[in-house]
Amino acid sequence: MSQEKTAASDARAKAETIASESSDVRERIRKTVVDTVRNRDIGMGSLAGVTREVVDGAAQGVRDMTPESRESVLRQVVDGLSDAFTSTAEATRLAMEEAQGRGERFAKEDVQNAITHLTEMQKLMTDTILNTLERARVEASEQTKDFIEHARRAAERVQPSVDKALHAATHHPVKLASETAGAAVKGAPKAAGTLLHAVSGVLQGAGDLLTGAGKPSESSQRLHDEE
Repeated sequence: MSQEKTAASDARAKAETIASESSDVRERIRKTVVDTVRNRDIGMGSLAGVTREVVDGAAQGVRDMTPESRESVLRQVVDGLSDAFTSTAEATRLAMEEAQGRGERFAKEDVQNAITHLTEMQKLMTDTILNTLERARVEASEQTKDFIEHARRAAERVQPSVDKALHAATHHPVKLASETAGAAVKGAPKAAGTLLHAVSGVLQGAGDLLTGAGKPSESSQRLHDEE
């Protein structure tokens, strides 16, 4: 099994436990997703798969609850996913802004991949809402209406951070493939390393800051302040 599939499977198991325990659901779901995305060997490319597994796991975790309890937990799951998407988008923006401020650039392919993932993020949030409803069967019509409205607002909260990250990405002065470390034109800005690692560093730093461990980077401090 690939590392990405293993991570998604682990996220599913955690989400099922979190949902069944009905305790601090929003924050624990957010942390589950962010911890996976900030893995330097997985990154944002895992977001869609991890999100699907989290939804499936959470739906399984609430299967024996009353409709009212089920809806309450699922609202928190959707909010946790919204928070995780927002953190990821913000980390991407801050990584690019911090690198540019140092006169450094990311590879064109990295930036293009980031733009693709960010563009898909809003659709992923919408699909998550529909999948959550389908898998968990929020039954009463009035409850379903309220749940959809709550989820719509959660999805809307993600968009400003995505828009800012997209702006940073589309205006980032990319490093072309021909500009390797050994062949770069003298005096040209150096490469900032992979974007995946930079985003991971911001998310890791923010996590350390929230738990009181380590000294945060400038970008992680800004991410924490903006949260």
